[in-house]
Amino acid sequence: MTEFNNHLRQVAFLVMIAALAIVVGWQLFPFFPGFFLALTLNVLSRKWFNYLTTTRPRQLCYLWRLF
Repeated sequence: MTEFNNHLRQVAFLVMIAALAIVVGWQLFPFFPGFFLALTLNVLSRKWFNYLTTTRPRQLCYLWRLF
């Protein structure tokens, strides 16, 4: 009988977690397109952003010393 109660508790806990995830997802649904756009832009521009933040400033510092 206690095994059945433990199993029932586990199932109830998983159902509560799923319900909470559905409610939170439902409330945050309007923000999903912006999130996916930001994620896509991050993946697409990772190499370019890395170039701008690591290579480009060194070149600018070198050019700044020339003036």
